[in-house]
Parts: sequence; structure tokens; C-alpha cells
Amino acid sequence: MTAHAVSVPFRTTESLMAMAGIVLGFAGAVVLGLVVASDPEHGVDNWNFAWIAPAASLAIMMPAAAGAAIIPLRAWTGGVLVMGTAVVLIIGATAATSVLMPLGLLYLPAAMLLWRAGSRAIARRGSEEIIPGPRPYLVWAAGGLAPILAFLLIASALYEKCTAFTDGTINCERTSLGDDGLVLALIGVAVVALVLVAVLLAVTRGPAVGAFPGSVVAALPAAAALAGIVGLAASLELIGLLALALVAISVVLFFLPTQTRAGT
Repeated sequence: MTAHAVSVPFRTTESLMAMAGIVLGFAGAVVLGLVVASDPEHGVDNWNFAWIAPAASLAIMMPAAAGAAIIPLRAWTGGVLVMGTAVVLIIGATAATSVLMPLGLLYLPAAMLLWRAGSRAIARRGSEEIIPGPRPYLVWAAGGLAPILAFLLIASALYEKCTAFTDGTINCERTSLGDDGLVLALIGVAVVALVLVAVLLAVTRGPAVGAFPGSVVAALPAAAALAGIVGLAASLELIGLLALALVAISVVLFFLPTQTRAGT
């Protein structure tokens, strides 16, 4: 069935979803640039990377921005541009991910949201006007913050530095990928942002997200924030489990139905 056509860009679910994906991809690139640039031992130890990474990521996502702009009028072409960008991000994220260095987590939110936006436009052969209100943006923000927090938790406990003393004792300290203070500050920002999103989802009036009222959906970013707090004092093994939970929360949030004028 052809979706209800809307000719105004950035009032449609698919266009706004794609633009949200671009914003989340840029945010992930900013975190990547700051963390890796601030690490003289394991990273690039060059603060120029703090702006090069976001700039390069933004350039890669420009086709998605063009696709988002034309989706209301050329749904198939716009959807292909958006999905093509998602594929590029998925390939890049996979190439950058290893057991010890999960850099791809930072681009996972953008890839998922862009893929959903493009596939919706192509499958529906059109676009649908979104119901005005902050709920979808809050849900997408929480879905984007969760994998970024997962990456930061892993980065905070990624390395261990041990010092051997002449008396035979060994003292080991946990060190992070990136400057320790910077990583902890970014974790704090992500946790506070998730708490704020959870509160706003709980108190903001508006249409339900799919079949769930905002107060129920708010439990997901609240749980993500709690995982971030627990992860501050957890072992790397437990952080790995928390990271999986955060990614699962992100997937659920991103694939909740979004209310539109023509339905869900």
C-alpha cells in the first residue's frame, strides 16, 4: 500500500528519522575523535583527529542527507541514498570493530536508524507525515546514546597497567582508551542525558510510542543510565554484558513504531 504522500521535507517520519541518524553518527564520531586523539599510548595522540573524525564522518553521510531531503518527493531514490549510506557505515563499523577495540559501536545507532528510514521509504513507496511532538526524537536520542555509552564503558576498562616491585609484588591499575578523565566525563554526560530523556519521556504529553505510553518507554533509557552507573565500578567482563544489554535497549528503542498521520 502506498503511504500517504507528504511533499514538505523534514516533516515526514522517514526524512526526520534519516536526519536523526546523521546527527547520531556525527555524535559518535565526535566521541571517537576525542577519545582516540587524547590517548598518547594507544591512540593517535593528535588533537587534530578530534575534528578530522567528525568531519570525515559527516562527509560520508552527505548522501543520506540528500536522500532525506528528497524522500518526500522521490521516495525510492531517497531511500536508496539513505540505505546506501547505512551500508557504508555498517561496513566501516565492522572493519573498525574487534574484541578489544569496538569502535564500530559508535556508528551502530546511525547505521540502524538510516537503514530503517531508507527501508521504510522504499517499502511504503512514499513518506508519511509525523505527528508533531518530542516523543520520537527522545526515543531516537536514547537509542543513540545507549551504544555510545556502551563504547565508553568498554573504553574506560580496556587496558590494565601492571608494575612489578623488587619485593615480588605486582600492582595493577585499570587504564582507559583515551584520557581517563575525559572518558569518565563523557560517561557522566551520557548517563545524565539518558536520565533526562527518561524523565522527559515520562512527563511529556503526546501520542503513545506504538502501543506503549511514554512512561513505559521511559524505563528503557532509565535502565541504560543505570547500566552506565554500574559499569563505572564493574570488571571488563561485566562491562561486556552491560554493553550487550545497552545495544539490545538501543535496538528496541529504534524499532518501536512511530506514530504518523496515516497510522503507525
